Amino acid sequence: FFVDDPGQKNTDQFLFRRARTILEGSLTRFIDFKIMPDFAGSSVQLFDAYVDIKPFDTYRGWGKLRGGKFKTPVGCERMESATATALVERGAPTNLVPNRDIGIQVWGTPWSGTLLYELGVFDGAPDLGNINGNLGDDFTFGGRVFAQPFATWPTEGSDLSPFRGLGIGVAGSWGDVEGSVSSTDLPAYRSFGQA
Repeated sequence: FFVDDPGQKNTDQFLFRRARTILEGSLTRFIDFKIMPDFAGSSVQLFDAYVDIKPFDTYRGWGKLRGGKFKTPVGCERMESATATALVERGAPTNLVPNRDIGIQVWGTPWSGTLLYELGVFDGAPDLGNINGNLGDDFTFGGRVFAQPFATWPTEGSDLSPFRGLGIGVAGSWGDVEGSVSSTDLPAYRSFGQA
């Protein structure tokens, strides 16, 4: 609801931002899956639909293979679940990374989770995009490395316990994706008030 909107440029409204059901599980100890549609808005949209194959995961998280539709490994705040964000809305820079993309990636959390790595090839979703297929013939490469060196340190009674959540990382993507006249492949940004 907009308090000071004399020109009525924005619409006061009730809005379903998310209405998601999650189906996830394991098929043997080497295969995990997740399917998550979203029923908010005027149409049903598939957000996550992927399979994790983890033949090397028995070696303390060294490597998994993920294929399907999921979050690309760029944008630290985008990687957080919507149920675990610190504030009501994500920051505006999150609009500059894809939402979901289709692809395949190798990822893992070795050394008891003190390191996370992800490296993948994707169809090439635009900023804030949630695509269901490649919009052209090009692909995007993306990856990130994130370290939490104090994640396994003691929590109770330790002088270093405030550093447990401290992390540092780097992420990036590269691709040469061109749109067409009928499909420009350009994002449509919305403010937090949906303008």
